[in-house]
Amino acid sequence: MESRAESALDDRVRARVAHNLDLCAKEFTGYDRLAARHMFSEFHHLERIAVLAAERGDCIEGQLEDEYVHFETFRRLAERYGGVVEPCEEVSALIDYLTSLEGEASIAALNVTAESWLETVFHHVGRWGCCDEMMRIIESDEERHAALAMDLPKPPTEEIEPIMRRLEEHLENIAVAPAFMLPLIYFAGEKRVCRMGASIIRAHERACAHFGIESNTHRVRLLVRSQRMWANHKPTPVEMTEWDRTKMQLYPAGGDMTLWFQADVGRFNGYQLQAVIVGALSRILQRDSRLRYVTRRGQLWCAQEPIVAVRGLHDERAVMNVQIPGAHRTDWRGVLRQMNRRFKKARATRYKAVPRMPDGLAELIPPSRIAIAVNFNGGNGSAAGTGPLSNVEGIPALVTLGQVRDGKIVITLLMDHRTADGQDIDRLQQQLEREIAKEVEADLAERGGRVACKL
Repeated sequence: MESRAESALDDRVRARVAHNLDLCAKEFTGYDRLAARHMFSEFHHLERIAVLAAERGDCIEGQLEDEYVHFETFRRLAERYGGVVEPCEEVSALIDYLTSLEGEASIAALNVTAESWLETVFHHVGRWGCCDEMMRIIESDEERHAALAMDLPKPPTEEIEPIMRRLEEHLENIAVAPAFMLPLIYFAGEKRVCRMGASIIRAHERACAHFGIESNTHRVRLLVRSQRMWANHKPTPVEMTEWDRTKMQLYPAGGDMTLWFQADVGRFNGYQLQAVIVGALSRILQRDSRLRYVTRRGQLWCAQEPIVAVRGLHDERAVMNVQIPGAHRTDWRGVLRQMNRRFKKARATRYKAVPRMPDGLAELIPPSRIAIAVNFNGGNGSAAGTGPLSNVEGIPALVTLGQVRDGKIVITLLMDHRTADGQDIDRLQQQLEREIAKEVEADLAERGGRVACKL
């Protein structure tokens, strides 16, 4: 593709590319540079689709020249900010699918649907402070292509509908592709990216209506809605002290602090105790904002609506985190019911492996809303121990429960030293001990009351 593009770069195209690059004279540094490199690389790869549409039949005046300009502009910008990276798996799959298509229906899908997607993305990116003037010029080209494509002959419904269904599958996959979405979220924030997602859905619906078929974007709508809800409660940056900054330098990949204690748990078994602990931690987090700190990109953040997660098995080996929001609003029985529902739902879906994120891309992941995860080792017969913290997950604390033996249990606390100090882990232990003692006392009183009623 690069060689064909190079051969097509006549003086006019070269001049347009040079003009675009002059408009994007901004010098990105640090994480901005990393995000810009990946964003422009993915745009460069996506423009292959537009070049393909124009090369297969330049039905729209000036389209082929425009697409070569866009293709080369994004390539050179990616080179400027560190080099073109390989396309993410989801973008590659879309490109492979579209390049495999033949016939008039495929040309219509490329020109109407793919062009409208690109035009919508560039419309929004051109308002985020990322080379805005240049992006608006490219957007205007794509807008003209998408509008003129509506005048092309429409293929039969039975030919275009299967193509549109497959395109919707690819759209859904790209919507959750970290390598594509993380740079956009980094520059724009979740809310503006959600608005972009909603606009892409509307553009796709217009394309479907043009072809006389129904759109099927329900799952993408759910993704946009859930992301918008997350954005309303995202962590906020914390004003850091010199000691905070020093710890970031001392422990760039995280520094573990561990503490264990033994607690009386009365008649609770291990699975009930997980629910007790999740509810207790949720209440503690509501009271103690210092224990809600998470870290990302060398910055401390405070989770405004902190979530406790439970680590569990998806199958015999694969581990997953299941979020239990709002556990402080109910008793341990309500928490246990929620845990059972959420684990059942998670295990009914395909296990999602952590995607490949090269070249430090994981640093662009937004700060975690999960402030603490609970891990139950007692099911394996372990008396004590702890699992690891993951810098990619960004969860700063892990509470591991051993096996209940003779009404007692060993609980191990593991915290990231970048987000907490010794006094914080001590305070977490003391508050957790008190919460467990209150739950045990309440359970014993309830059991005693039931016995008294029977007598």
